[in-house]
Amino acid sequence: MDFFSNSEWSHEEKRTDSLDSDAHSKSSLRFQVITVLIVELCLMNLVTATIVNAAFERQAADHEMVAREKKDSSVSENNCHICIRDL
Repeated sequence: MDFFSNSEWSHEEKRTDSLDSDAHSKSSLRFQVITVLIVELCLMNLVTATIVNAAFERQAADHEMVAREKKDSSVSENNCHICIRDL
């Protein structure tokens, strides 16, 4: 006669399968959470890089505009001096 009867063996086997299934679902959930966190971090990094890049482009455009305004004001001042001299 066996040490375990058939009913006890099948009950023990079902419990082991249930534990394996729980471990698999926890592992799957952990993998999904980690994947979502990594994707979220990458997207936040992309958004931050886009914002910083736009700020640098705006700063460069501002510097160009200031330089152009200085050049235009110096040209207009020179023209005024010429106009005054001519009078």
